Amino acid sequence: MAIDGVAPRAKMNQQRGRRFRSAKEAEVLEQKAKEKGERLPTEKRFDSNCITPGTPFMCRLHQQLRYFVKLKITTD
Repeated sequence: MAIDGVAPRAKMNQQRGRRFRSAKEAEVLEQKAKEKGERLPTEKRFDSNCITPGTPFMCRLHQQLRYFVKLKITTD
């Protein structure tokens, strides 16, 4: 597993924009499927925008990774 440092701001903005576009496209496809009467999954869709640095998801991931590494150092 490798964790990279903070991405340059332009790259972060580009990735975030790409995720928003993909989420919008997914909404459009979902609406078209509903109009056709297709069955859709009932579980909530994962919002990939939460993997942007600085979000609560990433802060929690950071904490969990630190815990995991400490656990491995003390038990292995």
